[in-house]
Amino acid sequence: MTTELTNLPCGTVQVKVCMNHICELGWVSSHHLVPPKEAQLKKSIRDHSEAS
Repeated sequence: MTTELTNLPCGTVQVKVCMNHICELGWVSSHHLVPPKEAQLKKSIRDHSEAS
C-alpha cells in the first residue's frame, strides 16, 4: 500500500492511497489531518476489495 501527498497551490493537501491497483483520493486542509484521512481511504480500499 502506498500513500502520496501533493500540496496544491490553494494550500489543500491531496492524499492518494493505492493498493493492488485500486486508488482512493481525498483532500484535507492541513497536514495534521493527513493520518485520519489516510486511515479512512485505506478502510475504503479494504471494504471495496472485500466486496469484490
